[in-house]
This record gives sequence, structure tokens and C-alpha cells, in this order.
Amino acid sequence: MTCASVMTPDPEVAAPDWTVERTVELLLERRYRSIPVADSDRRLIGVFSIHRLLALSLPMLASEDPESVDRLRWLSDDLEDLRAKLHRHWNRPVSEVMETDVVTVEPDTPLVRAVIALYHTHYNLPVVQADGGRIVGIISYWDVVPRILR
Repeated sequence: MTCASVMTPDPEVAAPDWTVERTVELLLERRYRSIPVADSDRRLIGVFSIHRLLALSLPMLASEDPESVDRLRWLSDDLEDLRAKLHRHWNRPVSEVMETDVVTVEPDTPLVRAVIALYHTHYNLPVVQADGGRIVGIISYWDVVPRILR
């Protein structure tokens, strides 16, 4: 079985000049875990994920070292404080804050490799053409897990 057999074809993508706010609105509206960021030819340039969104609301130390929370007693745990940190990024282009070291698969990649990649990443897997990196699909946990359980 290959990635082409389980992928969602022609997924929605964010443009690099979209604001963080616009991209977050799409993530929340569609309940996506992540969204690929692509140029006008649908060539993948990055991914913006819920994981990245949470990182924008945390101090750098806390996002890099989860154990640091105990050492950050001075950090407010107030939702307003987290919201304010996030809103500082609201009008930035998503291309400035997206993840650029993105794991991808191709349509003919064996599905087991996609499952391993999903296990190790914080986002859905973009399926790209080998020639040019054009996005042709996406694989989410929801595409794979029901097939494993059947």
C-alpha cells in the first residue's frame, strides 16, 4: 500500500504572505492539526501547525525544554498573558514563523514509512511530487489510523 492510496488529494494550503491570524483561523475552523504553506505553483515551502502556534505563545526556554517549567516559576500561567504573547505575532506573515524543515512523502512512498513519519512529527504529512515538490495530497492521522484498525 502506498501513500497515494490513503492521502487526501489537493489539500488546502496557506500562502506565504497570509498572516498568522488568517492561518490560525483556518486551522481552527477546519480543525486541522497543520496546514502546508505553498507558493503560487503549490510548491511546498513549509508547514504551520498547532504545535508551532503553541510555541509562539510560550517563552523560548519553555518551548525548547519542557522540564524548564519548574525553573520558570516567574512565568505567568494566565491565559491573558499567553494570548498577549501570541497576538504579538498575529500580523506577521506565516512564512516567518512556519516550520521549514518539513518531512514529506511522495505518492508512491510505502505507507509504513508515512506511519513512521507521522509518529515522529507534529504535523500532517504533505505528499509532494518527486519532480518539483508540488503538493498533491496530505496524510493525517485520521487517514491512517482507521485503516490500521480495520
